[in-house]
Amino acid sequence: MEAKNNKLKFVMEIERLEGEIQKSEDSASKSQKYIHHLHTYNELKDITFALVEMISKKRGVAIKEVLEEFDAKDIENIKDMQLL
Repeated sequence: MEAKNNKLKFVMEIERLEGEIQKSEDSASKSQKYIHHLHTYNELKDITFALVEMISKKRGVAIKEVLEEFDAKDIENIKDMQLL
């Protein structure tokens, strides 16, 4: 009877640990997805700034004017804001 109880405890502990491993893997997967999305966001932000910079140079106006035209004046810390 004691061996049966020990086996049951052992099986339950294995199941608990498997659950913790799954949670850990899910958390790591979510972190990787978040990092990937953040990387994509930063690439898009860099591309956007480059386009805004090209438009401002072609028009001969300040970057700030182009951002305001596209209603993007609230964009935080686009590259070096001193360019504005």
